[in-house]
Amino acid sequence: SEVQWSLSDGQSGGAESSITYGDCLNGASAPTFAPTSVPTFAPIVAPTNSTNSTNSTDPPTTAPNATLTTGGRRITEEVPLEERKLDDMGTSPAPSPFPTSLFAFKYAQCYAQYGEAYGFSAPPTHAPTRFETAPPTITPMPTTPVPSGSPTTGQPTGAPTYSQMPSHMPTATPVAGITMANSSSASVTEDGSTTTWSFTLVLDSEPLNSVTVAISTEHGSDRISLSTGTVEFDSSNYGTTQTVTVAGVDNNVDVGSSYQDYIFFEVTADDTCDNSATGTACNQKVAYNGYDSLNMVAVTVVDDDVAGVTYTEDSLASAINNYGDEYATASYSVYLDSEPTEDVTISTSGLGSWSSASPSTVTFTALNWDTAQTITVASTASTATRPVCSRARRYCDGLKGRSETLTNTVSSDDSYYADLSPTTMAVSVSVQYDTQRAPTIASAKFSDALNTLVVAWSATTNQGGLSGFFDCSEVFDGSTATDSYLGSGSACSWTTAAQLLVTFGTSPAILVGDELVLSETMVQSDGSVTSLFATNQTVSVAMPNNPTDPVAVMTAPDAVGLCDDLSIDASMTSGSGGRTMEYTFSVEDKLTPEITNVTAVFNETNSLNSGYGTYAVTVPSEQMTPSTRYEMAITACNFLRLCDSFSKSIFKMGSPAPLVQIVGTHPLYATYADDLSIRAEASLPNMDCVDSTVSNQMGFIWSETTGQYAGSLETKAPRVLNIDEGQLLANHEYEFQVVAYMLANPNLNNSATLQVIITEQDVVASIAGGSTRVAGTDTDLVMDGSESYDPDDDDSTSFEYVWSCYNTSTAMEACVSASSGSVLAFDAATNITIVAGELAVGTYTFELFVAKGHRNDTATATVIIVAGAPPEVGIAALSEDKYNPTFSSYAMLEGTCSTDDVSYEWSLVSADVSIDSVFTVTGGGSNPVYRAKPTVQVDMLTSGVTYTFRLSATDGYGVTGYSEINLVVNDKPSSGSLAVSPYTGYTIQTGFDFVALGWCDTDLPLTYKYAYTVLDDGVDLSTPTPLADELSSASLSGATLPVGTSGDTYNYTLTGQVRVYDSFRAYATAYDDFRVVPVELTLKQLRKASKNLTTEALESGNPEASLQAIGATHHQMAHMASLGGGRRALLTTVSTEQATRVELLQTLEATFAMSDITEANMETILSSLEGILSEPSELTIDAEVQGMILTNDVLAEMVVEETLLSTTAYASAGSALSYLLDSDLFNNTVASDYSKSSNQIEAVDNMTRALKDMTTTVLLGASAGVGHQMWSHRITMHAIHEEAQYVGGL
Repeated sequence: SEVQWSLSDGQSGGAESSITYGDCLNGASAPTFAPTSVPTFAPIVAPTNSTNSTNSTDPPTTAPNATLTTGGRRITEEVPLEERKLDDMGTSPAPSPFPTSLFAFKYAQCYAQYGEAYGFSAPPTHAPTRFETAPPTITPMPTTPVPSGSPTTGQPTGAPTYSQMPSHMPTATPVAGITMANSSSASVTEDGSTTTWSFTLVLDSEPLNSVTVAISTEHGSDRISLSTGTVEFDSSNYGTTQTVTVAGVDNNVDVGSSYQDYIFFEVTADDTCDNSATGTACNQKVAYNGYDSLNMVAVTVVDDDVAGVTYTEDSLASAINNYGDEYATASYSVYLDSEPTEDVTISTSGLGSWSSASPSTVTFTALNWDTAQTITVASTASTATRPVCSRARRYCDGLKGRSETLTNTVSSDDSYYADLSPTTMAVSVSVQYDTQRAPTIASAKFSDALNTLVVAWSATTNQGGLSGFFDCSEVFDGSTATDSYLGSGSACSWTTAAQLLVTFGTSPAILVGDELVLSETMVQSDGSVTSLFATNQTVSVAMPNNPTDPVAVMTAPDAVGLCDDLSIDASMTSGSGGRTMEYTFSVEDKLTPEITNVTAVFNETNSLNSGYGTYAVTVPSEQMTPSTRYEMAITACNFLRLCDSFSKSIFKMGSPAPLVQIVGTHPLYATYADDLSIRAEASLPNMDCVDSTVSNQMGFIWSETTGQYAGSLETKAPRVLNIDEGQLLANHEYEFQVVAYMLANPNLNNSATLQVIITEQDVVASIAGGSTRVAGTDTDLVMDGSESYDPDDDDSTSFEYVWSCYNTSTAMEACVSASSGSVLAFDAATNITIVAGELAVGTYTFELFVAKGHRNDTATATVIIVAGAPPEVGIAALSEDKYNPTFSSYAMLEGTCSTDDVSYEWSLVSADVSIDSVFTVTGGGSNPVYRAKPTVQVDMLTSGVTYTFRLSATDGYGVTGYSEINLVVNDKPSSGSLAVSPYTGYTIQTGFDFVALGWCDTDLPLTYKYAYTVLDDGVDLSTPTPLADELSSASLSGATLPVGTSGDTYNYTLTGQVRVYDSFRAYATAYDDFRVVPVELTLKQLRKASKNLTTEALESGNPEASLQAIGATHHQMAHMASLGGGRRALLTTVSTEQATRVELLQTLEATFAMSDITEANMETILSSLEGILSEPSELTIDAEVQGMILTNDVLAEMVVEETLLSTTAYASAGSALSYLLDSDLFNNTVASDYSKSSNQIEAVDNMTRALKDMTTTVLLGASAGVGHQMWSHRITMHAIHEEAQYVGGL
């Protein structure tokens, strides 16, 4: 029901109110007044029964039950109305729903309206009247119909209306009061979630304004938390209870079973009052500021933390290896169960002397108590001996398992942790035995070529974790791995996991029967579990299986002129094993006086070098009898006392004649597939003994004397006859002769001959698709032998083919049909087909035997048959039998697949390098690992090792097939040296000799490329200037060299270089330093000296000597210019410099005209061009034009001859063209001269062609992904050979 109150302010004439019976029941009871005291009333609560609701506005027919509030409990009992007394209301009456200042007045209304019959006793009459104004007029409630079923038919008609309260009506005075109530004892659990406690607060009287109850705890938020820290009351809610919830705070600390905290209350109030703010007069409201009757409350917190330590393991198991060291550790983690009040330390103990716990102690604090800390237990064998078992045995009594106990002890100043007992753990120590025995050296023997030691092992090894070339002291004891023992520059490498190769350096000393001592802790087996090392075994070096006998080579003329000395050179003798050989020269004894003097010369030479002799001897002319033939011989013995002899008939002529000889081995063995370059050395006849002179002009005539050769005998370089492959037939012997004669007197001539024997080559069997590939049971298998070939190109006999198949899975039994069970038979054809399903899943070896007459070869391929139809991957046969691990050596891999939509991926099988490191990368937007056709940088691979490349192809269904191919990396020559003499000489004037001795290789013959580098800042030894084309001779005599760089840093030093090539073009390099000092010449004198040298060289058909003189000349000019302006002005004039450079260009052009277009020759020519053009200010316009034309002609000729432009020549060409761009030829400011203008137009065309030709020649034969870069001060060029599909990404 709604209650509406109005209270007269004493001026408006009173207030009207109406009240229902239900309102009276809920809010009125008879007040009792003591003088000046505030009345208290207990409410009368309506009875609760089905026929009389507590909300009823009708008076009950019987007195309602009395409800007493005592100690926070409500008690309801049936009490006759007349027996109810105020004492029955208890000491803690429930708050009235009426405002305190109106309570008595409302009660009077109820009494007046309903009377004692309805339980309303008369209010006291002795209380003083508190109203200062007339009380409000009370209008009785109108008669209201009684609802059907009520005990009465309606409410009373109402009491009479009062114009004002009787003068005896008491006025109640409210007092400040706050009631706190709760339903249980103040106890909470610490975790704050399972059990909480709450209480309520309500004001007993309406406040003047706002009231704030601040609630706090003794320990802040450490122990308990409150749902609110303040409760606010005002006139609108003072009678509404507000609840505060108390929860425990989880602090993780064990402090016993429980502990307490206290709640405190502080009441503050704003006691100002505005009568207009509410409907209650200020004198009927109370002041609360300073109220302090709310007592503190003790709250018990039940602790849920227990001090303790958690260990993640109950027992531990560690292991030791065969060596005796730890193999596997055991570990456990530990953490605290509650936060400690002081640091807690857990210490380990109890382990034996050969086990340890790490760390031995762990400490927990209040910050890390719940963070697990790990303790690791490691064990070793219970002995200090390593390895435990002697002689690398795996089993012995000293190597056993055992059991131990680990104790964890807790210590702390926290009493709860200090009381914890120690915890023990059982530790089991086992032995993990190696899966294989440690390897031992099975043998160490010289290779057949004598330049290496082959160390074979009893089993496959881990290679000591080494790859590529490494110092032999990594594997062998230092005393047997020194330079003096194995040679200066020696190195070791693993060719397989069971074979180590020791490559000797220069002048090794180790002999058959000497020992190698293995380092003790380096090499292990490659088993899955390995700890034992090969012991420090001592092995004796044995003889090779098939030692290479020395091959004595004598280079000498067939005849020597009357006035000439005889020079014999045996430096090309092979089979030395990199050691000093013993040379013995002799002449056939015919008991004639003619040999006496020659024998004396030979004996003196043979006695040199402690009786080992020397490789060269010179017999003075006067010691030989004219018109006499001598049978001279050389015997060469190596350190194994294996010897070989070579003899040659040499005629001492009775008249002067040119000296001529064909260098190289005699006879020369070659094959149909070889390009031959037959080189003659010649010199002008010595005329001193006949007191005559002869011009320098010399001619050469080449012929083949047997009549079997039908090819060309024309030569560009007069002294060199080049014969292309395929011109000389197998099983034929040829004899080539060169006649050298003086053009002014052809009767002054001499000749030399060379026997060339063309040997047969075996046919080559080849199976397409790779050495290993995968095929499926659901597709036909095609074995293709069509790539087999005859390198001798002999069409007189047809190929014969024989195919065989073996089941590798069943001990190489013959392959059988899966359908019939019979042995598979194959046609004698190039290709064979095995239909789908004929081969069961397994691994098979196919063998192809090809033959042409008595020549034959066999190829094998492995095929892995799998279920289904995987992509069929193939790899084309490689273009070379061996690839060289040298700079700019590449191998193109060409993969194919039967399915178009596949993804490719290359990998290496058991290699010492990663696949990513061996492919060329051009930036074409595709990783070569995922291309079908990548290019291998062979110099990233190890010499002598065979690498297996695998190409996998995966189709759209995730099915993968693969193929493999083997790439053999060639061994390069080794064990040799280079010696340049004299150590100091003069430019232009001194002839320097280069000798390369002791070089060994299995792929003979060897060839030699001699070069030099003028040391200076920024100079790279990898780009030297060649002295001659590649030679078959191990020596080069009389080289003219340029002056070195002056100053203390370089002191005129040059570095001589020789590259020694084997027949597969693998090369090794040796160096020797020497000095070339300047000559004191004016430019005119230099010009004359240079002219004399180049003229003699060109007239005698020696373009290489001409190139040497040109190089020495322009270097000397640069040296003279570097002396400074004063000296330079004194020595020469600009016109002389211009004239000298013009002459050098003319000479270079003439030299180019008689030079073979070879890589080495073009390097030297372009280097000379660079030097001549290096001072554009000293070039006339004619010289500029000539330089541009010559540069263009050289490059164009290289394109025609398909001659590779080396990186050295590439750089020289770029610099030469840059200098021309600096010259007046390309200077528009001088173009007014018509001649210059027309020359410039032609020069631009030549420059364009030259740049194009540079790109073409530098990329000749390049594989995809190969590129070269060149920088000069005017030109930067990047030349790249790439597949078309990847060019866009460059």
